[in-house]
Amino acid sequence: MLQWLYSIAAADKDFDAQQTLIQSYARWKLSPEAQKVQLRRWLTHPNWSCRYEAYQALVKLDPATPWPAAPEPTATDEAILVEATRLAERGRSVRLRITFSGRRFVTLRLDPTIAPMNVANLVLLARKGYFDGHLVPRVVPDFVVQMGSPCDTMDGGPGYTVRCEDSPTWYGPGSVGMALAGKDTGGSQFFITTNATPHLTGKYTRMGEVEHPDHDLKILDELELGARIVSIRVIGDRSGK
Repeated sequence: MLQWLYSIAAADKDFDAQQTLIQSYARWKLSPEAQKVQLRRWLTHPNWSCRYEAYQALVKLDPATPWPAAPEPTATDEAILVEATRLAERGRSVRLRITFSGRRFVTLRLDPTIAPMNVANLVLLARKGYFDGHLVPRVVPDFVVQMGSPCDTMDGGPGYTVRCEDSPTWYGPGSVGMALAGKDTGGSQFFITTNATPHLTGKYTRMGEVEHPDHDLKILDELELGARIVSIRVIGDRSGK
């Protein structure tokens, strides 16, 4: 049964499923030796987040567990790196326009010099139309609006993860950050704060802020749960891509 569960979860593109199984070995009260057998399988998984999640569990059972080796970069990893390098070297903000149903829109100004990989990831997803037509699954008044789930919930991602790029940049009203299920688990879900949230600083990759706070924060403050995202587009990008 455990082998079957591993085979199913390991082949799943969603890290949420993999993370759940990795964390379940302890909850199922398997013996320490049985847990080690199951966890060591994940140390060679092509997704770094799986390797790191397993390492965190293993080191509790055996403090001498070595740091996991990095997996070979995938084509997606390479594409994000190329775009991150281009954006960081250009040194200018990246602007994303989020259009909601009802002709409402918010403009984000992201800084690729402080979070190049995460900004590049969102840019590439936006160019593919990844976010278009999906719903906003989380609206917490005076705190945050979160979006980017392919499931229209707070679950799921694009089938890969992006490592954190934490900085001491303060999370004020209108800050844009990557949603996480643990360290280095960024994907497609991101959030926009609607109030000062200094407790997030240094814990979640901050990519930028809304461009027009007076306009954009009003839209976000009034946004309803389940609002539809018509589109997210990169604007003013002359890359030709």
